[in-house]
Order: sequence, then structure tokens, then C-alpha cells
Amino acid sequence: MIKKGFTFLEILISTFILSLIMLGLMSVFISAKKLIYHSRSRLQAGELGRVFLEPLQFQVRQDTWGASCLASQGNCTNSTINTTTSGLDKNYTGNYTSRLNSPIFNLTSVTINIAWNESDVPQ
Repeated sequence: MIKKGFTFLEILISTFILSLIMLGLMSVFISAKKLIYHSRSRLQAGELGRVFLEPLQFQVRQDTWGASCLASQGNCTNSTINTTTSGLDKNYTGNYTSRLNSPIFNLTSVTINIAWNESDVPQ
């Protein structure tokens, strides 16, 4: 009489193969979660850069140009923004500096730097 079923060795091998597949899928999901978290942080930093840029728009007027911090070619401001948005609890630090690009045409460029700590990715 022949018994139908799986041997213990076949069950062990299939369990091992299944665990390898599950570990591979788990590492893909963890990598995707970190990528999404980093993308959200970059998007939030971009929006905060716009917040830094908006006050500068009021200083770009011909009648008040000589008194603005942009005309002095130095640091206009240094400030820190603490924010919590959409589950992201980070401290964003931002500053912007102005620099005279072309003395002939009196063109000034503004560089905005937004920094945050990327090491606190949730698990």
C-alpha cells in the first residue's frame, strides 16, 4: 500500500524556500518605505524653501532696493523652522544668502539651503 503525502524533508525545504522569498519581499518593502519617507522630506523641504523665498519678493522693488538686505550682498536672514506635517516630525533648518552675480547689470542671486536630519527614518 502506497501512502500519499509529503515527507518531513520536503516540508523543511519548502519552508526554507518560502522564508527566503518572504525575506526578499520584506527587504523590498523596507527599501520602498525609506524611499517614500525621503521623498516626503524633500517635498516638505521644497515647500519650506518657498516659504523662505516669499519675504524676499517684497524686497525686490526698485524704490527700496538700496535699503534691502539683498543689495548688501550678505546674509539676509538665518532662521530655523520646526514643523510637524503628515506624520513627519523633523526639524528643518533653512537659510538664504544673496550674492552679486553681475555688477554691470546689478543682478543678485539668492541661494536657499534647507537641511534636515535623515537618520531618524521610522522602522
